[in-house]
Amino acid sequence: MALPSPGSSRDRRIIFSTKALRSFGDGMMSIALAQYAVAIGLSGFEAGVVASSALVGTSIMTWLVGRYVERVGGGGCSSARRC
Repeated sequence: MALPSPGSSRDRRIIFSTKALRSFGDGMMSIALAQYAVAIGLSGFEAGVVASSALVGTSIMTWLVGRYVERVGGGGCSSARRC
């Protein structure tokens, strides 16, 4: 994996901030999903299983997409602006 050049600190900030925003969104969505599961009558344990499954699924898909991009090559893109 090619590391960004030292002069691309703005790109790194954009990538890390969007990654943080996505992680925050995933976490909030799992909380909302668990609350909804309880509201429709699932037990606390079942709601936890649903929320955990959603987070595990997101993690697996992120890993799989990353592996695919590494295999086929991302074209040297470090941000959407330069693709």
